[in-house]
Parts: sequence; C-alpha cells; structure tokens
Amino acid sequence: MPKIIALAGVVFLALGGVAQAGGPPKPPAPLNPGVTYEPYPDTDISQIVFKTSRQEFRTGHAPFKPLKFHAAEFTLVAEHMRKYLRPDFKAELQMAPARLRGTPELMAEKNFQAKWKSLITAYGKVLSDVKAVKFPAPSKPASEIYRAAFEDDQFLGQTIAKRMFASQDIRARELVREDLRPRFRATDAEWFDRLCDDFEKDANLSNFLPRFIDQFIEPKFKKAKEESEKAMQAAGVDYATAVADDKDIENQ
Repeated sequence: MPKIIALAGVVFLALGGVAQAGGPPKPPAPLNPGVTYEPYPDTDISQIVFKTSRQEFRTGHAPFKPLKFHAAEFTLVAEHMRKYLRPDFKAELQMAPARLRGTPELMAEKNFQAKWKSLITAYGKVLSDVKAVKFPAPSKPASEIYRAAFEDDQFLGQTIAKRMFASQDIRARELVREDLRPRFRATDAEWFDRLCDDFEKDANLSNFLPRFIDQFIEPKFKKAKEESEKAMQAAGVDYATAVADDKDIENQ
C-alpha cells in the first residue's frame, strides 16, 4: 500500500499538481517584476496585478498554461505604461498660462520650456522601461507597435523643443514640418499637410500638438492594444470582465 500511495503521488505531480502539499494550485511565474497572479479557487478566472492596475482574465483551470498568463500580463503592463507612465505633452499645454496658450510666445516662455524639457527627460526613462518589458512570442508584434508609438510621441516633443524654443519665426516652423515629414507624412499626407500648414501660419502649439497626437500617435497606441488582445485570444485567454476605456480599478 505505501508503494501505491507513493506512485500515485508521482503521477499526481507529473500531471501538473491540482494542489501542492494540500494547498491550492500555483500559477506560473510572471515575466516582469512587480506583477502578481491571483487565481480564484475553483474558477477559470485569475486576477493579474501590476502596480495600481488590476484586471481579471479567463486564464483557465489548473493545471495552468503559462502562455495564457503571460499574454494577459503583457496587455496589462503595456496599457498601464501607456495610461499612467507616459509623459503628457497635451496636459502641459492645458496648464500653460491662458494669455500665452494660443500664441507663439508660449514657446519662448522660460518656465514653459523648463517644464517641457523635464517631460522629455522623463520620457527617456519611460522609454527605457518600455523597452525592458518582457513578453511572450505571440505578443511581439504588439510590443513593437507600442514601442514605436512611445518613440513617435517622444520625437514629437523633442522636435518642438529643438526647433521652436530658440526662435518662433517662419523658418523654425518650416523646420518642424521637415523634421516630422519622414516619420509621419506617409501615414496620412492630407492631415499632415493641413496641420503643418496651420502651424506655419499661426505657430499655435496648443492647437497643433493635440491634433497631431490624436491623428498620428493615438491610433498607433490603439493598434498596439488590439494586437496585444489578438495575442491573448490566440493563446486562449480573454477578459473576465468588461474593460472600460482608459480606466483601471485602483488598489484600495
């Protein structure tokens, strides 16, 4: 009888372990620091947590498949970085003095320049963190799009500082167009020309930059999320609850 019990134990462990030492089944190890997996007992649902973001996913019953957890993890981590860690150039414009907000003089104002440059510096750290995020093989296309979107956003902010802080004349505005053209115009030439034409006429950064981001950068972030969710679905994992756009449940 002891041999039979021992043999049964070996078979039990080889099958992945419905429980270990009488405890609940253990999920796989997360790919990234700061991520935790919390499977709900006797369900196919797990909560994945990263910093202040948490979401429930249908990761399947034990024995758990790592790919399902890892694909869901990448979506959560990437979206957290987009929503909460991405420096916000649009918000900086909204906080600018009202008397300067629609004028070329805004870009010559020293306090505004200092805050803008601090966002660019912060972007260097964020982009480094974005590049360090680990992902499963099916999520690689999404990872590349996320990275490109962050880089585009950073490049736009850097271009404004490079060309418009020293001078706000027509030549500086033309150089903004020239710098941005190779990276963005092929996406939508009509919108690119329209936005740059307007900026060359009035140098209204508060009008130009938010519209440029909405037209050329936000769609790339949206595409990245869609690709990440496709990788989840291919791995057989989905959200367990509806996900509100741009909102996460915060840690209490």
